[in-house]
Amino acid sequence: MRHPRLTSPIILASFTAAAISVGVLTVRQVTKFFDGLPPPGTFQDGAGDPAAAGPPRTAMNPLTPLAPPPHSISEHVIAKNSTIARTLQNLGFLATERATILSALKPWASPTRLAAGTQLKAYILNAEDAYPRRLDLHLDKNTIVRFSKQSSGNWTASNYEPPLERRIASYSGVVNGSLWNSAAGAGMDPQIISRLTEIFGWQVDFHREVQRGDRWRLTVERFYSEGKPVRLGEIIAAEYDNDGNINTAVLAPDEGQYYTPEGNSLRRMFLRSPLRFARITSGFNAHRFHPILHIAKPHLGIDYGAATGTPIMAVGAGTVAFAAYHGASGNTVTLRHNSVYSTHYKHLSRFAADVHPGSRVKMGQIIGYVGRTGLATGPHLHFELHANGRYVDPSGVRLPTADPLPAKQLASFKAVASKALSELPPWSAGMLTDARRTSRDSDDEEKTQ
Repeated sequence: MRHPRLTSPIILASFTAAAISVGVLTVRQVTKFFDGLPPPGTFQDGAGDPAAAGPPRTAMNPLTPLAPPPHSISEHVIAKNSTIARTLQNLGFLATERATILSALKPWASPTRLAAGTQLKAYILNAEDAYPRRLDLHLDKNTIVRFSKQSSGNWTASNYEPPLERRIASYSGVVNGSLWNSAAGAGMDPQIISRLTEIFGWQVDFHREVQRGDRWRLTVERFYSEGKPVRLGEIIAAEYDNDGNINTAVLAPDEGQYYTPEGNSLRRMFLRSPLRFARITSGFNAHRFHPILHIAKPHLGIDYGAATGTPIMAVGAGTVAFAAYHGASGNTVTLRHNSVYSTHYKHLSRFAADVHPGSRVKMGQIIGYVGRTGLATGPHLHFELHANGRYVDPSGVRLPTADPLPAKQLASFKAVASKALSELPPWSAGMLTDARRTSRDSDDEEKTQ
């Protein structure tokens, strides 16, 4: 005789809205709750059209019809000093079926070694069913094993990936102390602000040019599985107001790159900086007083102060022309980018494993790590840019841009850009706030699998 089935309905958290106003600092939030915790942004439907579909690298498949909802779902955990076999027995499974299910589990885990607290969802698919015909075993946050009873009566097991829900989060902020703090104050994932600096890295030197009162706003994809955040997607559109100069970027879905609304590339031949976040300790100066030699000596590059071991990026694609110890310069990497430009990275603590003379590197690839080898007072990177064999001030030279969008793609991209820019949140108001998170809510959701 079967045991009575145990079911308990899934409880959905309620919708809530909050508004707080204190002096000039304002935070407004309207959030839809899915898992008891508000996601770090508010969301609107992607609408499923090309403007919101995201680039191919987001790996979103076309929408597929969802299966009919189950009659009921019950959630269980393996209790301390218990087993999955006992849990299945409590759900009403006979010994022969329990053995079949446990045997199907073995490619993923030993049935006798599942940890206490392992989650199991049981699905009653039809009202007339006396016991579950589908089970989901959550082995860890990345692995779900789905057991299904076939019409033949046999049980099969397979990896299960829940449909991903795509939501669009909107953020805006004003810089008061630092760009990083403005993003943190907005409740934004640190990865997003890093991506923002990458997008506008050719237009703004985020080491030197960030000003108090700079503003930014953006929309970004977030993907959820069963109401829980699993990963970030792409920034769809963004604007950065740097001292009154507004820089705008829109993602071209087919290209996976960012362009101005007119279709011009934001990318230039070189990154503005070989380090993501660092301070400039000494600029390009033909008459600098040398701190060790105590004489006036030209400083024909830029020094970036950073901790030993900080990754150093190639500012552009090229070939490694030199990678070795070089006297007062210490460990040095020289990259030849074309017949005109080369870049030099000095005082490295060590080289990246794949960097050696003759090897090719990509823009943004890690080529070494900050150190203090050679003649140096402390850990830093000395960076030089040469044009036709002559020293050039990296902060003052104007470099060529990458190619614009092909003419045949321009009309469709402008439509995408118009829609994406219209969905940006308002600029944050108030110049004294560190940041304000702009919140928007939508009842629509887009599900992808």
